Parts: sequence; structure tokens; C-alpha cells
Amino acid sequence: MELIPLYDQVLIEKIKEDETTDGGLIISILANDILKGKIYATGQGSANDTNELRPLIAKVGDTVLYRSNMAEVVKYRDLELVTIRETGIIAIIKGE
Repeated sequence: MELIPLYDQVLIEKIKEDETTDGGLIISILANDILKGKIYATGQGSANDTNELRPLIAKVGDTVLYRSNMAEVVKYRDLELVTIRETGIIAIIKGE
């Protein structure tokens, strides 16, 4: 069984970040609207006005920053993923 998102949906596996700064401050998870993750799967693309598919920029394996308030949690097998439209991705992190 394979999980394939539709259109411009992207499945992201969350990357656990340190919740304590170097100075020892504890950062509240609720205060973090921007999260980091790795693309697990992508849809085929988004349709334009003439119903042609525009391929997604984000690719499987990319590490990204995304808006947590635009994401929904999905449980698949033993993974906890989030699904989000590509427009909810802020940046792709290269060289990490």
C-alpha cells in the first residue's frame, strides 16, 4: 500500500527540533508556528486555469520549513505525517 497525495498536497515527516536554546531557555512548542520537516510524498501538481498541471517545486526528500497552522496530522503505518498544500511551505533548505 502506498500513500499518494492529490494535486498540490505534500506529506511531510516532522523533524524534531531541540526545544532548549544554548542559553538554557525552553521554547514552547505552541509558540513555534514554523516547523521543519522532510518531504515524504508529493501530489502531481496544481491545475491552472486551463486544467494543465503545474509540477510542484518541492520534491520527495527535500528538507523544508512549513507553517504548522496550515497543516493537518495524518497517521500512516507507524509514521505521524502532516499534509499541507505546497503554498504552506515557506522554504526548502539545501545542503543540510
